[in-house]
Amino acid sequence: MLKRKEIAKKFLLLSRLTKKHVRARPVVFVVVFGIIGIVFLASTKAASPALKIEAEVGQVTGSASLSPSTGTDASASGGKSLLFGGATPKILWGIGDEPDQALHSLLHTQSPTKMITAWYNGAGDLGWMTGYRNGMGISDIYAAGNAMELVVWLAPDPQYPLTPQFQQDIASLATTFGGTVPNPNPNNLVAQHGPLYVVLFTEVETYYESNTAAYKQAHTKDEYNTALRQSYVSAVSAIHSANSQAKVALGFGGYSWYNPLPTTVIDLSFWNSAISASDFTAVQEMHACNNEVNGQSILVPQIRSSVKQLGSYGKPVMISHFQMFPATGTPAGCERDGFAKFEQEMFTDASLKQLVDYGLFAWVFMGSSGPEYDNYVANPGPNFDYLKNFITGHASPGIGFP
Repeated sequence: MLKRKEIAKKFLLLSRLTKKHVRARPVVFVVVFGIIGIVFLASTKAASPALKIEAEVGQVTGSASLSPSTGTDASASGGKSLLFGGATPKILWGIGDEPDQALHSLLHTQSPTKMITAWYNGAGDLGWMTGYRNGMGISDIYAAGNAMELVVWLAPDPQYPLTPQFQQDIASLATTFGGTVPNPNPNNLVAQHGPLYVVLFTEVETYYESNTAAYKQAHTKDEYNTALRQSYVSAVSAIHSANSQAKVALGFGGYSWYNPLPTTVIDLSFWNSAISASDFTAVQEMHACNNEVNGQSILVPQIRSSVKQLGSYGKPVMISHFQMFPATGTPAGCERDGFAKFEQEMFTDASLKQLVDYGLFAWVFMGSSGPEYDNYVANPGPNFDYLKNFITGHASPGIGFP
């Protein structure tokens, strides 16, 4: 298999010469924490009893109803309604963890998935990503009517986001992913620009635990998270200064709403100032295919709870990367069968309307290919057909910020 950097180089070279994208061999790049239970962190302690999941689509009840100022509003009204297109709920759909792979994915070519995703996983990616400026690859994505998402995942190097160098690097990335032209530009090519959605520090709850034992002996979780929170606020300003069309969110882990039973709300008050500085809110939703309750994936109540709470801040909500993955030892077909039940429950008019009423405006699928991972977006069959048809009927007409 080609490495991510090799795919990017091929993408850059060919787009520079021909301004057309070509298919690269697929790369399986999957960010999997293998989470079965809860990640217990001081900044996200559970704040309510477990939910009762009713038979009716989307009916979720709980005892807590706290104010948005604490980051834990679970009121029935949820977030701002973002119904695009009248009675039918419509959102922006996305795909990928590498642009070239996403552009040639089955889901993108056969349905209106209009957001293309790239991942930045550390300072080692900066050099080859800056190489996008040597061609028209990013501009071409915008010119084709797509938005872009940049997911920044730095848990393996938790000290990097605390450095001044990170602030410079993220501003550089915001420029790169804004759409550029080669320099020099003998053919007088014109850069194309579009909305860029940046999800910073995805799975932010995990960063402190990724530090060395020596660091954790010398620094408390609150000390680290306070520094990370300040870095985030500074990065928002840096991104906005570098790219006027960029929107920024702090990336939470959906598993924080599962403890190990689904919970209505969690305590996000530590991150209130970061959310206040954000343009939207974001949460990843990833679980193994055999993580179920009452015969249904725990992703169902987890998604409804997390989107509802994040929507209570009054800002649009994005599911920044979704995946149902096979766990070690699960039987063949676990992911296929699990997703079949999941999509029949989640991808209905009533279910999506509820999420949109809570504030959901975008949903992004991770785009790995192959028989084991993400067959529902990569392989033809009933799961793919159901998803493709649902997206086609529920895609927002625009890609701009709601």
